[in-house]
Amino acid sequence: MFGGPALRCLKRLAVCAAIAGVLAAWQAAHWAGWWQAVRVTGDSMAPRLPGEHYAATCTDCGLELRCGIEHLPADRQLVCGNCGSAANPVSGEPIRGGQAVWIDRSLAARQPGRWDLVALAAPGDPQRLEVKRVVGLPGEAIEIRAGDLRVNGRPARKSLEQFQELAIQVHDDRCRPATAGLPPRWSAANAGTGWETAPGGYQFRPAASQVGTGRSPGALTGRRSIINVSGTTAGASPEHWVWLQYRHWPGMAAAFPPRRRTDETQIVDHYPYNQALTRSPLHPVTDLQLRLNVRTAGTGQLALRFQTASGTHEARWAPRRRSAELWRDGLLLRSAPVRVDHVRRSVPVEFTVWDHQAALRIAGQTVLWHMVEPDSEPKALETISAQASSPSGDPISGIQIGVTGPMAVQLDSLIILRDIFYLHPDGSGRPWPAAGSIQLPPDHYLLLGDNVPLSRDSRHWPSPAVHRKSLVGKVWHK
Repeated sequence: MFGGPALRCLKRLAVCAAIAGVLAAWQAAHWAGWWQAVRVTGDSMAPRLPGEHYAATCTDCGLELRCGIEHLPADRQLVCGNCGSAANPVSGEPIRGGQAVWIDRSLAARQPGRWDLVALAAPGDPQRLEVKRVVGLPGEAIEIRAGDLRVNGRPARKSLEQFQELAIQVHDDRCRPATAGLPPRWSAANAGTGWETAPGGYQFRPAASQVGTGRSPGALTGRRSIINVSGTTAGASPEHWVWLQYRHWPGMAAAFPPRRRTDETQIVDHYPYNQALTRSPLHPVTDLQLRLNVRTAGTGQLALRFQTASGTHEARWAPRRRSAELWRDGLLLRSAPVRVDHVRRSVPVEFTVWDHQAALRIAGQTVLWHMVEPDSEPKALETISAQASSPSGDPISGIQIGVTGPMAVQLDSLIILRDIFYLHPDGSGRPWPAAGSIQLPPDHYLLLGDNVPLSRDSRHWPSPAVHRKSLVGKVWHK
């Protein structure tokens, strides 16, 4: 029945199946040897890679909270880093396991790049693995100055994706506290200027004098806006900006000196994950990102502004003219066309100032990027820390959103993130090393943890430089 061509075909299929089985078995053994699944146990890489921790949901704003088991407040109540509510018990809550990660043990993984996560044999305890982040590469001179990492005397610059990996959220407007009577986090700089709170966000309605029809537009809808953009008045001058401003709350359990829940403060290097850790002083962070969804109708401009000790950074977007600009301290740095379809829809916008660079993203496209040349000497940290308020009356946080011209605006999903702020091994903002830099020999790396106040890393080890042979592999996570 089976013979000739049919028999030969069956034999070939059998050989192919045998080869496929051998390859599958080899691949399984290959992956089993090169990939290792583990769970993080310590807190040195939190909040990105938390170890064992407690979790709760803020009873006031609904934000998900986490706290390392070693830094749980004595009353077992977590303070929300977003709204400052202190009524978030974890009594009866189970301890959550640490983050699951994969270690890639291949040879290629033992030659990591800057900002990569790596596993290594712990100094002094080779049987224990640690996870750290690569910040210094062979042959480089590394130093920490005013919270920044410097390589060969220049700022170490992250990409926007790398910034997202290390950034820490400090405000989420999607989670608004339900408690009545609290002051607003976002409010108009001057009452009656057109900015108002809306469900899930904020909206700006230009005055009737700014609209050619003499009618003030209603809320934006899916239909065509009623704004007539045929003409403007002096009130719609490009110099006449109307501002919505953000006020930051402490949001910490162990503040020193003690602060009230709604006391306005600067954005500092606080880690809500380290609930019971008391640190003083905390350090203002000026590398920030503002994310939001924007919907517009009209011919005006929208501005996103950071006013900090490092200067005033501003991104301007004119949706109808399809153009955008970056400004610093009143000077135009760069402009570019914006090829984004924003008509009748909300678009995500991100403005980021980090590592001596600024970028504007609209609908996922980086429409503007500019590198700012740093001062030859970093500004003294004491000078930055001393600026506790704005002499102009602007909010201490320095974060504002402005509109000029006859344009209706709707905003929602406002989120603020801060960059990582590196410290001296003693937890202060002093330079490390005190003089000069750490010169890395060939095949050696410098490794730091993301949870800067808690991490034991190259800043503390007897030898800051880690040889490539001590690296087990790269670490990957979801």
